[in-house]
Amino acid sequence: MDNLCAFNYHINEGTSNTRYERFHYLFPHKITLASRWRTRKRVATLSGLKPGRVDHCPGGCCCFTGTYDSLDTCPYCEKPRYQSSGAPIKQFQYLPVKDQLQAMLKDKAAAKQLKYRHTYSHTNVDDGVIRDIFDSSIYRDLLEKHVVVDGQMQDHKYFSDPRDVALGISLDGVTYFSRRQHSVWPVILVNYNLPPKVRTRRDRILCYGVIPGTVKNLDSYLIPLHNELNELAKGAVTLDPWAEEMFWQHVYLILGFGDYLGISKLTRMKGHNGLHPCRFCEILGIRAEGGKVYYVPLYRPEGSVDPANLPMRHHCQGRRGDRW
Repeated sequence: MDNLCAFNYHINEGTSNTRYERFHYLFPHKITLASRWRTRKRVATLSGLKPGRVDHCPGGCCCFTGTYDSLDTCPYCEKPRYQSSGAPIKQFQYLPVKDQLQAMLKDKAAAKQLKYRHTYSHTNVDDGVIRDIFDSSIYRDLLEKHVVVDGQMQDHKYFSDPRDVALGISLDGVTYFSRRQHSVWPVILVNYNLPPKVRTRRDRILCYGVIPGTVKNLDSYLIPLHNELNELAKGAVTLDPWAEEMFWQHVYLILGFGDYLGISKLTRMKGHNGLHPCRFCEILGIRAEGGKVYYVPLYRPEGSVDPANLPMRHHCQGRRGDRW
């Protein structure tokens, strides 16, 4: 127990490895600690979480998944995939969604909170007030539809079981170690089955993985997530430890959000310096003569743009694969 308490403090407070090792000398007559390496192995075993791994480009451009699965060199920078020994040079690690949800179900307090979606009292849609995502018309429409996976209709409807899970994906580039020239893209999953007050707390969010900031093809890193969510939409046998029964757990990704650059990568758009920079409206960027970067001024030579009356896009235009 001393090992677990010390390791918990080490992770939550972000102490260095050196300071963790110094715990050995603080109160040697009261606590006996194993090495950090041994404690990590023990915690990993107890958690039941086993990371998945896929090869990725040494420069971080893409993962060797999907159409890149059989390649031996990166299609962007042409760096090799394997060492001379045949082992991959680098691998992207991710935590499967099912394992994280199963671990959450083992926590009695978290398992109780997970009932929030099912017990949520829907407001009157006519009052125009959305108090939670479950008041939205899109979610309400889903409740009446059968699940479709890869073009095949399933027997069950969306959220037909009280234990079905609604997820949102968040993508936002961040710098680390105060080095602004280096950045990463954490892939965060928000569990909307939890109450709003706790769903974004550090101990309740699901971290799928961390994508290198030099990524050229973000989709290749998300293919394992896509494949797993497809299987979870069909249903996966899961243990409910408190009800002492096995059940078919269904998980649905219903929302994607992030900063401007993150959403640009998710929707395959150029971004704020593109000819079509906005995912909500059809405003066009313009650039100065001889310039290479597009800007979006409201006052422009051909006429000013009214910010209160922008040419809005239709929902279908925002679907992945449609041409802008």
